[in-house]
Amino acid sequence: MSTEPIAVTSWKTTDGRLFTTFTSAEYHQKKLDDVVLANEILQAGGSVADALRSVNYRGDVSEVLNKVTTETKLVIPHWQCQDTPGYMPIRFELGLRVGVFGNAGAWSGSYGATITTKDLSRYAEHKDTIFHSQDAPNA
Repeated sequence: MSTEPIAVTSWKTTDGRLFTTFTSAEYHQKKLDDVVLANEILQAGGSVADALRSVNYRGDVSEVLNKVTTETKLVIPHWQCQDTPGYMPIRFELGLRVGVFGNAGAWSGSYGATITTKDLSRYAEHKDTIFHSQDAPNA
């Protein structure tokens, strides 16, 4: 049995993760780059749908996501004690999940979490959602 050290090759992505194969590292790095690009579009005032299309998102993009921006105020009923719009999309995270944050009557105050684009679509369709171009809740 040899006691000599063995060289191990690995690839490091921009988030510091190490991968033993180049293909795995390249795949993960692409996902990281997609999040950066989607966030740039969202922060520049683009819609969630614009951001998803820019990274060739393969899931369904609901029509309502064309109106959802960082200015949109959502009702997320199971986080709240009342139907007051107040949670806003703030960023994309790995896996193109959407980080939302705000305070609209949650018993514990301000709250945030990541949600799927499917859940974001469902919350955006709530009758009290306030979109940036509107001054009043949906009719």
